[in-house]
Amino acid sequence: MAKSGTNTGLFNFQSILNQFYNWTPGEDDTAGQALKNTFLADNVQTVLNNQMAKDLAYSNAEIATGQMTDAAKLELANTSIIMEDEFNYGMQKMGAEYDYQSKFAVDEANRNLNAAAQAGDIQQNQTKLEGEQNRLNIASQGREEIKQIGAQGQVDKANINAQGNVDINKIGAQGQVDKANINAQGNVDISKIGAQGTQDRANISAQGTQDRANITTQGGVDISKIGAQGAQDRLNIKGQGDQDVRKIDAQGYMDQALQKVKGSEDRKTIIGQGDQDVRKMKQQTTEEGKTAARQSKYARGLAGMF
Repeated sequence: MAKSGTNTGLFNFQSILNQFYNWTPGEDDTAGQALKNTFLADNVQTVLNNQMAKDLAYSNAEIATGQMTDAAKLELANTSIIMEDEFNYGMQKMGAEYDYQSKFAVDEANRNLNAAAQAGDIQQNQTKLEGEQNRLNIASQGREEIKQIGAQGQVDKANINAQGNVDINKIGAQGQVDKANINAQGNVDISKIGAQGTQDRANISAQGTQDRANITTQGGVDISKIGAQGAQDRLNIKGQGDQDVRKIDAQGYMDQALQKVKGSEDRKTIIGQGDQDVRKMKQQTTEEGKTAARQSKYARGLAGMF
């Protein structure tokens, strides 16, 4: 252990190194001088090699940094060129796809139009053929129906003539029967009417006598009722009039009392309101006087400033 407190190692290399550095061979010690000079030369060579190695390492690092920088630039340039080429290729591809799709759409539209036109022509030709066939069928059907109508007319005419003759015969026979029935019924009705007239006149005379008696009796009863009802109504009217007079008198007394009370309250209210208005007017006059005094003082102060 050195006195400085530094560990000198297992072989005390520092002491050996100092001893070697401080050793000076004698003039006749050729081997020692050769050894010392060899160590010195080797030391110089080692330091020089170390310095050159450092310079070489720094140079290599600088060269490598430049190479990596150049490589990065070249990679960036290559990537940019590749991306630009890919973008251009993509745009050209999309343009070509759009052109092909547009051409396909136009061709498809033309094919659809041609198909629709062809279908329209076929439908038109079929319609014409069907129309011609329908006209022929209608004409044939019309002629057939005219023939059927003519034949049916002949049959209907014959049936009508036969039915007319039968109906005329029936009407004549029914007329004879109805005439005989009317004559017989007329004789019966005349007898019934005469008897019914005699009975009606007797019934009317008896009913008139009974009605006059009932009217006389009912008139007496109604007169009695009217007289009694009139007496009762007069009594009711008189009683109601007395009751109304008492109500009117009581309501008059009540209204007079209420009017007196209301007049007293109104006078009190008016007097109180008048006193309050007087106080407000006095307060307002005082405030206005103070305001006028302040304004006058302010005006005099402004006039004094000029």
